[in-house]
Amino acid sequence: MQCRFCKFSSPHQDLIFKHYRTCHWSVNATSFPCLHLECVCIFKTIGALKTHLWRVHPKTGNKGNTTFSCDNCDFRDICSQSTFLHHLRGHLKNHERVHCPFLNCNFISNSYRTFTAHNNRKHKSHGLNDFRISVCPENRCNDASPSSSLGCAPNLDEEVQVHLDEEVQVHTTDTPDDNPAETKQALEHKLAALFLCMQTQLHVSKRASQHISNAVTDILTISKSNTLAAIKDILQSHNCDVDQSVFTDIAHVLHETDPFLTACSHNGILSTEHKRNSYFKQKFQVTEPIEYVFSRADKQTFFYVPLLKVLQTLLDQPEVFEKTFTTNESAHGFYQCCFDGKYFKENRLFSSQDFSLVLGLYIDDFEVVNPLGTARKKYKLTAVYWVILNWPSQNQSSLNSIQLALLGKSSEVNANGYEAFFDPLIKDLKCLEQDGVFVQKLGKNVRGTVFTVSADNLGAHGLAGFQESFRVEKFCRFCLASLNNIQNTEVREGIFQLRSPEQHDCCITELNSSETLSSVDGVKSECVLQKHLKFFHTITGFPPDLMHDLFEGIVPFEISLCLKKWIDSKYFTLEELNNKIHSFQYCFSDQVNRPQKIAKTFSSKKTIGGNAHENWTLLRLISLMIGDLVPESDKTWHLIMDLKDIVELVVSQKLTVEAVWYLESKISCHRELFKEVFPDAYLRPKHHFLEHYPHLICCFGPLVDLWTMRFEAKHSFFKKVVHETQNFRNLLKTLSNKHQLMMACAIDSHSFFKAPLHVENVKVLKISSLDARLRLAVENKYANQTSFSLTTKATVHGTQYSRGMILCIGNENGFPEFGQIDHILICGTEVAFIVHRFTSWYIEHFRAYEINQSTHCDVAIVTPQELVDFYPLAAYNVGGRRMVVPKRFLLG
Repeated sequence: MQCRFCKFSSPHQDLIFKHYRTCHWSVNATSFPCLHLECVCIFKTIGALKTHLWRVHPKTGNKGNTTFSCDNCDFRDICSQSTFLHHLRGHLKNHERVHCPFLNCNFISNSYRTFTAHNNRKHKSHGLNDFRISVCPENRCNDASPSSSLGCAPNLDEEVQVHLDEEVQVHTTDTPDDNPAETKQALEHKLAALFLCMQTQLHVSKRASQHISNAVTDILTISKSNTLAAIKDILQSHNCDVDQSVFTDIAHVLHETDPFLTACSHNGILSTEHKRNSYFKQKFQVTEPIEYVFSRADKQTFFYVPLLKVLQTLLDQPEVFEKTFTTNESAHGFYQCCFDGKYFKENRLFSSQDFSLVLGLYIDDFEVVNPLGTARKKYKLTAVYWVILNWPSQNQSSLNSIQLALLGKSSEVNANGYEAFFDPLIKDLKCLEQDGVFVQKLGKNVRGTVFTVSADNLGAHGLAGFQESFRVEKFCRFCLASLNNIQNTEVREGIFQLRSPEQHDCCITELNSSETLSSVDGVKSECVLQKHLKFFHTITGFPPDLMHDLFEGIVPFEISLCLKKWIDSKYFTLEELNNKIHSFQYCFSDQVNRPQKIAKTFSSKKTIGGNAHENWTLLRLISLMIGDLVPESDKTWHLIMDLKDIVELVVSQKLTVEAVWYLESKISCHRELFKEVFPDAYLRPKHHFLEHYPHLICCFGPLVDLWTMRFEAKHSFFKKVVHETQNFRNLLKTLSNKHQLMMACAIDSHSFFKAPLHVENVKVLKISSLDARLRLAVENKYANQTSFSLTTKATVHGTQYSRGMILCIGNENGFPEFGQIDHILICGTEVAFIVHRFTSWYIEHFRAYEINQSTHCDVAIVTPQELVDFYPLAAYNVGGRRMVVPKRFLLG
């Protein structure tokens, strides 16, 4: 057997488990994959893994099938030993008396627990040739010794088996052991990792960690007398006449070799906070943040984490290297990632090299304390993060993938300017552009640069050098539209001149040549990144922020206007609406993001409030909540449904050129309808930004890959540190150091990225055991397979799938074809979904699909790659009909 993380192998299962614990166990990401290479199951504990091995991967003797007959009923079938004992379990659960099926055993019981204990105690090593002839007349082995069988009886009870497995491991004495010195170092490292995790993942303060260390050390020291007494009792029970000094020496050695006492007692390598920090820096890959000074007189500082050092550390990790330099070509005519956009293809650095490091920055201000409290703005920080855009989008969204670059107080950053704040980062980026970073596995330097900067509109305008107000004449960073003109002119008319690198450079030149001009066409200064970097430009480097434009801007604004009109029209009351929202039967991920009740002040505030996820869910499901209360001819309803269509298109991760044209048409129609329904309402600047989205998708690729939502989730780490430690002295140093220790803890774990497929519980079946329809479907999909595994839950690239979810599996007669997950099939290392087919019919008023059982072949097997959209949906019952509401635009 071989370790799934490294090349370590051993014929002894217990040593593989020990190797897992000592070499690949990590506090922040504990997972134990199955020892069989063809199995994809991953478990959180060793006990769960042992139970899985016992039930699903029994030893060789159990793999063969033979004919079994049951003494209690008419059961007679060709099956495995495990399947037969599972059958007996059914009799035991009904409290029927079951005769032990093994040779020369007269044990009879009607207790499931008793029978299980007997089976594990007396027949653990017995296999097929050890059954009574009346039970198993075929496939008898010539070997007369029951103990020589390769098989072993599978367990009928998880709790008992886990306990017995642990007992076997403890008393195993005939297996080789690891090098004691190496084991000591590994245990020492794991103990240090535990302390590191306590400080960075569990947010335990340093003082509390020291208190725990001292208390456990004292307890273990005091227990020395108990150890001495226990040793004396054992030796005396075996009639060993040993001198008192021998007892003392044995107890002393046991305590001296205890890994915790050795490391944490007086003079131990982890005994104090200072020693632990020294160990972390020496043994873990910690990239320490560097303090820079704004003003020594005012004691204004900020912290920078060296980008080149972090890049070097990350690219030395095998899995990071693979994700970074594995290219996946997109199909022609599709926008699937930022590499498909016009700006990437026209970048001189990226287009001139086979391999380039493509970086995305993010800048934002955030409060680490209650923004409504007395310390408001006192602890407001500015953070700059970065991520490698070469990675697939599912890996970019992981919080471990988002790296810290700069951290400073917002007031001090504003006072001293971005030029000083970005200076150390700019120096590293210039070096990356000119010389690159050495990649050992490629044997050469790889150059790179910043491609995009994600930020909210205010942050983007501040860093890019545009005016930081959206009430000025030239408010848009994408074109030269005037604020007054956007009410009567739309972007697609072509009247507004789009900003270009050449035009922007002219504005900068005009600004620099005049001492009186404060701005030119909305440009007030040159972006610090454009000023110093050779391959970055402001116009091609700042994508829009759809999260704030749509989910915290247009969506809550327009929903509030429409709700007021519907309530005024007596379709329903606010109380009835809130009851609908509260009582709606949300399913799966919608339960997590369920919208809040609408406040009574929504009309005066012209917003429904709520965060981005909640507003998105409300927009998706509002048609199912109140669609039957609003007439089909209501134009206000058409307006909000058009907005729903626009959102589905904008958040799609895969778009065709035709879909982009359709989006442009939809936005134009929505604009006209808004002016018709609400003639006295003004279009907001975010409406104008939305009109640029079709063009910007062609330039940047899918905008959802560059939005700020996942970056904002990174703020939560710093907020938790402050909340748990309540330490505001040297706040920037504390936060940046803790973050880098947390990243070192993540790199130290056996897997930097989450496993692409995560499954915990499977059931192994023979294809021959399936019913005719399902067997035919499996055989058509996997012609050479004789067995496979089934499960009801699986996580694929971070997306959770479970029984009952709805997937879009194809198209039929111009409409999407849906399938409901019955089981999830694991064949080797591949996953597929066994679904029941549903035909669909589009209900225009609800902007949803009514699904019905398919009239032809109702069972299908589809892989994740064959899905029209990977996001799982839910079927909701509305007026006796099953309705499915897409989350993204479903390509035909």
